[in-house]
Amino acid sequence: MAIALRLSVHTSGRPAWDEDALTLMLEAGRRILRDGQRPDRLAIASLSLPYSRRVQAGLVAEALDLPHSTFCLECTTSARAATEAIRALGTGLVLAADGRYGAAALLLEGRSAAGTTILAAQSALAEYPGLEFTPAGERGVRDVAVPGYAEAAYLDLVAVAARGLQADWLALNPPQPRLARRAAAHLGFRTAVQAPTDAGAAGPLVALSAALEQARPGQRILLVSYGAGSAADALLVQKGGA
Repeated sequence: MAIALRLSVHTSGRPAWDEDALTLMLEAGRRILRDGQRPDRLAIASLSLPYSRRVQAGLVAEALDLPHSTFCLECTTSARAATEAIRALGTGLVLAADGRYGAAALLLEGRSAAGTTILAAQSALAEYPGLEFTPAGERGVRDVAVPGYAEAAYLDLVAVAARGLQADWLALNPPQPRLARRAAAHLGFRTAVQAPTDAGAAGPLVALSAALEQARPGQRILLVSYGAGSAADALLVQKGGA
């Protein structure tokens, strides 16, 4: 597996009154698509889409002038939504946005041995009831708030997803900032690059972007993305460049 990628993170600070997750995704998509590029596979990832029952990827696809034959995927249930989209899509455009942070765009450009590439991908899934859930018809987030329970779930899932993958850098989207250090030690790293807590579904791509900025060409980054409930994805990414 060697899937070439390009990544762009667009930070916005506090959104204007007329901005939402879709408009932030649109801005990120415009930044990453080069002249004439019109991918026919699109995935959007967000925990704050403006509609609860509607295909919303079409709004973005229309504004980006993507083909009417475009396949769309919408991942909306946890903070791991962006890596869920990456694993499911294969090739195409992944857009993620949430909260006050902004949006991230990732273009998967097919198999390649050059440039920055995804070398491997693994996942983990286990049932941990009561963690960060919103019942249908409600807005607030509920949680059982049992001390140590969320931490045990997180460390368990990231360890299973990352098993056997070796890297120079670790990038995380922990449910709580303090868990980044625990997860790093758990996975055999001294430290980890982590996403801001307000990045939401864009968090995994924000963390990956920050790690790529620090890594040297040829170094490998282990991105472990987590969603409460619980599931995790691990992507092994090698930085390209001279």
